[in-house]
Amino acid sequence: MDFPSSEGKIGSAFNDGKPCAFRMPAGTFGRVTHPHPDIGFTGPHRLSRLLVPCRIKRAMTSRANAQNQVRKRPATIVDVAQAAGVAIGTVSRHLNGQPVRASNRDQIERAIAALGYRRNSTAVAMKTNTSRIVGFSVPALGEFHAAMLEQLSRQMRLSGRAVLSFCHNTQPATIREGLEFFAAHRVDAPVMDGEESIRREVLRHIDEGLVVVLYDNDIPGLPVDRVFVDNRKASARRQPSARAGA
Repeated sequence: MDFPSSEGKIGSAFNDGKPCAFRMPAGTFGRVTHPHPDIGFTGPHRLSRLLVPCRIKRAMTSRANAQNQVRKRPATIVDVAQAAGVAIGTVSRHLNGQPVRASNRDQIERAIAALGYRRNSTAVAMKTNTSRIVGFSVPALGEFHAAMLEQLSRQMRLSGRAVLSFCHNTQPATIREGLEFFAAHRVDAPVMDGEESIRREVLRHIDEGLVVVLYDNDIPGLPVDRVFVDNRKASARRQPSARAGA
């Protein structure tokens, strides 16, 4: 590829639409060659080391664009309905756990399997105001909270939910940040230890419809669900077994 260039100006080879960084004397021509023997070009020009990387990057970009164009489009609920030979509303009812005819259900399930259909969880969350995610705000994942996370995750999995944890290191500002994060991501409920300094923020989110579950420490007077351990009774139950073991 021959190209002209003028003194003090960038040459006309382009890298993703931008000029490559090289200069040539006025009125001269340069030929793009590759100095590597495996490429098959001979007689490397002194500009080759500048020009060839631009050509290689341009070729890589073209391949990446071609791959993006041929990438398979995700199947939609419309595709499932067409493949199953049923109405879109029938597919929607089945996906939302509502009763449909057994024959339709089987056709929908076969279409879902054949198309590899996955529900758009973001769209579902916007429509139903549920994300199937429970937030778990913890100071750190030590022994106590790690065991609690394991049990919570196990129970939530039974209802088709997952748990998203957020470590706040007992910093009130970080606890507020975690609460805002959970609210912005439309979690079904954040499970968190009570912190009096964030009472106002918790109450605001409750007023906006967020369900909050407190554990370990309370924020008295708030309309929330609570899961607490009676340490005195737990200790009393523990002492006889400890003596028996001794």
